Amino acid sequence: MFFAEAPTAIKGVVAEAAHLSFDSGLLSVNAPQGGKICIYGADGRLVSQHVKQADGAEQIPLALLRGVYIVNVNGVTTKLTVR
Repeated sequence: MFFAEAPTAIKGVVAEAAHLSFDSGLLSVNAPQGGKICIYGADGRLVSQHVKQADGAEQIPLALLRGVYIVNVNGVTTKLTVR
């Protein structure tokens, strides 16, 4: 077992910074054009990756199973729960 002196966890979850939601198989993301969107499973595995094509809201079709996902949009990390 290894214990690091410096914290290694995500410092905080910012819900409103990424402006995203998931409903009926569509991930709605409101971010600037060209923004990189990475979706990770709870196990750290990269599930999906996209680049925003336009400014404002964009809907990305995703087939996500129920669970917790980590979404990183332009360096801002947000927790997403799919029910």
